[in-house]
Amino acid sequence: MATAIDYVTDRGKWLCPRNLSAEGPMGKDALYSQRCGQKFKKAMKKLKAPVQGLLGDISFLHGHSNDNLNMEITSVENLMNTSSHLWPIGSWNSVAKEKLNLIQTPFTRNLDSYKINRTLRIVTILEAPFMMKQETETGPQYMGYCMDLITKIAETLNVNYELYEVPDNKYGSQNEDGTWNGLVGEVYYGRAHLAVAGMIITSARGSVVDFTKPFMNYGVSILIRKPRQTTNTFAFLRPLRISVWGCIAASILFTGIILCILDRISPFSRYIEKQSRPDRVKFNLLNSVWFTFSGLMQQGADDTPRSVSGRLMGAFWWFCSLIVVATYTANLAAFLTVSRMDTSINSLDDLAIQSNVVYGTIENSSLMSWFERRSYQNELYSRMWSFMSTVEPSAWVATPEDGYERVMKEDYAFLWDAPILEYVKQQECEMMTVGKPFNLKGYGIATPRGARYREDISVLLLKMQEQGLLEELRTKWFEKKSSCLPDAARGQLTDVQLETVAGVFYVLVIGVAVAFISLALEKMYSSYREYQKSMAARGMQMQEYQVSKRTSVSTTASSQHCDDMVTNTHSWPNHRSNSTF
Repeated sequence: MATAIDYVTDRGKWLCPRNLSAEGPMGKDALYSQRCGQKFKKAMKKLKAPVQGLLGDISFLHGHSNDNLNMEITSVENLMNTSSHLWPIGSWNSVAKEKLNLIQTPFTRNLDSYKINRTLRIVTILEAPFMMKQETETGPQYMGYCMDLITKIAETLNVNYELYEVPDNKYGSQNEDGTWNGLVGEVYYGRAHLAVAGMIITSARGSVVDFTKPFMNYGVSILIRKPRQTTNTFAFLRPLRISVWGCIAASILFTGIILCILDRISPFSRYIEKQSRPDRVKFNLLNSVWFTFSGLMQQGADDTPRSVSGRLMGAFWWFCSLIVVATYTANLAAFLTVSRMDTSINSLDDLAIQSNVVYGTIENSSLMSWFERRSYQNELYSRMWSFMSTVEPSAWVATPEDGYERVMKEDYAFLWDAPILEYVKQQECEMMTVGKPFNLKGYGIATPRGARYREDISVLLLKMQEQGLLEELRTKWFEKKSSCLPDAARGQLTDVQLETVAGVFYVLVIGVAVAFISLALEKMYSSYREYQKSMAARGMQMQEYQVSKRTSVSTTASSQHCDDMVTNTHSWPNHRSNSTF
């Protein structure tokens, strides 16, 4: 272009500058501009040989564009929201056979092509087991899931890093004045290149920073204190419900009555035999009930039905008794060897419909914002948000550690990330998680907007996932061997304790007491019978005595009368003689 202008001016055809006005495409200024452009183009085409310019050889012999056009293609990227960087990714030459020559795919970011020895500032937050700190003689030493992840990223991308903790101990949320705090704020305001922690990917955070592919998926779970285990003295009654025990007792009495009726009606029963042979024992109602009870206890009775109908009834009763006893024995073994602790909260719905246990999460966290948003869409979450935002004392806590402490000391349920709570309950044996995880999301690494190394880290995370390295890290830090027993709500095998079977011995003691009471009643009844017999015998003796007395009196009177008659008989002749003479 400079050469063409020089060519025109050398021939005295100077183009004077002129102010152009907007008079439309057909105005005088437009026509003047068109004529000048044509003259300028003709002047450029008259340049026979290529002209060496700042951009290389210039020639317009074959068209309206430079015949020897050679361009360098560069990539420009904003860094940390404060500066930018550009680097070549290829070239384009109109003369070469392969006009386009790319050394890197456009619109991709490669940390290695930027600065191999760059030191990245990485911000994190302490939360076990993602990131933990241990004080040593040489200084603080960090460990945990995210620490292993940072080490793997640095080794793969061949970069150095500088790790520091977030000052306000927050993951990141928007303040009332529109600024951002926590990990998100550190990355957004250019103080950190990466934020590596158990940070949740949300749309609000994604509007100010970029996130890599999730390195772990998670859900929200409920952490509560394990209920106090109480011993049941009469645990041996638990295998069967009260209604079943009632049916068993009723069936014993009912079967005994049926056997007694069959014995009375059947012509081959003991009742008929009793009439013909009084020495045989009659199969009465008491013996019938005793037969059914001893059959249920798998013991033989003294008397059995004699008739075919009675024996068939007894056989069916034995079969039913066999099923009942087998079912009871099988369930009894499970109830005595499996310890259970029942809790009234087993799901999110159970938590929402009660008000005795306060529940909440970390104040100003993404989970708190999620509950608030969902309260306008779902009745369940609306009830929960209303409770959490109005209950006293407040349902919110400042840190996860405050939530764990409150669970141990109060009737409090802490809502937080399921992987973290699974780790916590392995360390604190008095805690347990209930319900299925909800609000499924993922953990990601935050980078500045447009950071080219985000794609490299995302690809690395996908490779680690395919190779099973992420699962190994999860197993290493989240599934450590715990000294705690499994959750009692799921059931755990335990030794049979005395408190569990003490009811059996209590029943035995009660049986002894009942037996002695029965013995006392028997003695009283026997004494009463003996008293009645003695009274009856005494009455008989009195009657006999009276009869004998009356008999003796009548005998004495008769003898006296006889004596008188004898006396009179002896004196009669004298009298007669006296009277005669």
